[in-house]
Amino acid sequence: MKRVRVTQGRKAPGNPYNLSVKGYARACHMAQEEAKRIAKIMSKEGIMPDENMAASALQSAFGMIGEPLNPRDRLAAIRTVLEYTKQKPATQSNVTVRTAEDFLDELAENDGISGEETPV
Repeated sequence: MKRVRVTQGRKAPGNPYNLSVKGYARACHMAQEEAKRIAKIMSKEGIMPDENMAASALQSAFGMIGEPLNPRDRLAAIRTVLEYTKQKPATQSNVTVRTAEDFLDELAENDGISGEETPV
């Protein structure tokens, strides 16, 4: 079994941003408390999903946003939260459906013939 060396006040291996073990644990604890607060507010607003697993996954993503992690991991957590809480904007397509009669009337107007039938 490998013994883990405990550092006192120095940067511990695996802790980011020159945090000590206690400082990193404190930062993670504060991030999780903030995540619980945000999840509670979102559940009051009706934004949180009803399933327990989905709600706990979102709460974990909130916690990752506040923890001292590298920016790539934080952005991935933010993207996850936004995908499941906000709708993507709908793309608008302006499609005009014309009937054959409309098309023929337009051609007749371009030729100078009125849309009324001429006697034969």
